[in-house]
Amino acid sequence: MTALKVTLWCDRAMFFCLVPLVFFLPISTAILEICSGLIIFIYLAKRVLLFVLSQKQQKSPLSIGDRWRLFIQICKPVDHPLVLPVGIFFYAVFLSVIASQFPQVSWRGFFGKTVEAVFLFLAVVESINSRRRLNVMLSALLSSAIFIAIDGFYQRLFGKDFLFGHAFTSDERVSACFGHPNDLGGYLIIFVVLCVALLIWALVSRGEHRLPADLFIQGWLRVMMIGASVVLIALALGWTFSRGAWIGFGAGMIVLGYINLQRWYVPVIFCVLFFGVFTSQLELTRNVSFVTDNISSDKYFRSARLQKETNKKTKWQRFGEEICSELSRFSGAGRVGFWGETLHVIGVAPLFGTGLNTYSKAAERYNQHWTGYYSHNCYLQMLAEIGVVGLGAFFWVVFVLIRTSLGALRKMPLNFYSSVLAGLLAGWVGFLVHSALDTNFYSTKLANLMWIIMGLMAAVSLLMQKEAK
Repeated sequence: MTALKVTLWCDRAMFFCLVPLVFFLPISTAILEICSGLIIFIYLAKRVLLFVLSQKQQKSPLSIGDRWRLFIQICKPVDHPLVLPVGIFFYAVFLSVIASQFPQVSWRGFFGKTVEAVFLFLAVVESINSRRRLNVMLSALLSSAIFIAIDGFYQRLFGKDFLFGHAFTSDERVSACFGHPNDLGGYLIIFVVLCVALLIWALVSRGEHRLPADLFIQGWLRVMMIGASVVLIALALGWTFSRGAWIGFGAGMIVLGYINLQRWYVPVIFCVLFFGVFTSQLELTRNVSFVTDNISSDKYFRSARLQKETNKKTKWQRFGEEICSELSRFSGAGRVGFWGETLHVIGVAPLFGTGLNTYSKAAERYNQHWTGYYSHNCYLQMLAEIGVVGLGAFFWVVFVLIRTSLGALRKMPLNFYSSVLAGLLAGWVGFLVHSALDTNFYSTKLANLMWIIMGLMAAVSLLMQKEAK
């Protein structure tokens, strides 16, 4: 067997494990773990086989130093600017595990979460190396998102989803097969933004029939199917009534409009329609708005305060007092208190943190009256667990991925690749914005999805470079 055949078959095997993984990712944790384990095994087996074959091809025996250099050369991942920052982030997390206050918990989180996520990222970059595989991967991702949106639609109509029988929350928010509506919102952000980007491309290229492999459908049929997907996923996102997810969706649409300046009005129209439809329903369903957690009590508070208002104050003074009053009463559904608890933990070990996966134990130890909730700000919680070193390394990964993606988009006109990359980038940024208000990084499904999307963005960038050459 030659090295070329080993590479081809191992990449093919990883790809065949990735497709069911991304489809069943929101549905089954067991399938996610099984497929992830197979992918890690194949990735490592590929390196071992290539190392053995390379040794056999040498005409003379290698010294220990030459063997080590050969092994390092073979184990080197695919050439992409993001690989080095990801490796440094991996090492920074490893340091936090070494310095952990709860070593057993940290080591379990390191191998069960960080190692798995990084290998998924590398496997996606290596195995998605052709246009056809990209189409299959996108089809699996979008089909899964549409399936979950239909499940949410069913839950909205009949009070429980058809996959696991999850009932409505007490305030009639859709969660589908996820444990909480906020998790469903974080999952759907990426795909609704991606579908809008694909819809823009489909409208521009609806008369082109030269690329039969692009999403396997063409012309107006492609426009109608992508448009229906946008509406369905957006409805499910709206029915989560997750304010953080909506803010992330808005941020993603702003980024998409910035990337595609010639057609900036399309994301703007979708944003206006989305918030116009659902903002009033948010007040009726949850009795909240984006600036208050209890509309009824705040209206009573404002009316009582206005009765005591004196006429000596100017309009601008009253306006300033109104803003201060609103901010003083806003708690973000308890998030302000959660963030205060996290700050206590951060002050204990700011450099390397208390250790990966240790927030629950550390928060209980260093807060006399811990509420029992996660921080609901992934970056604050990362700062508490892996410290300034780990969070700085993660932000470097984010910076490099955004820079390289925008650089690739500037060199490529609007086509299938650039539309996919723009949609993934904008949706991923929206996901990151939402993560500042929720626990996305600490959900196994959402964290793995984030790293898969990052790997897919890197793979699309490499495919764009390959086609340009």
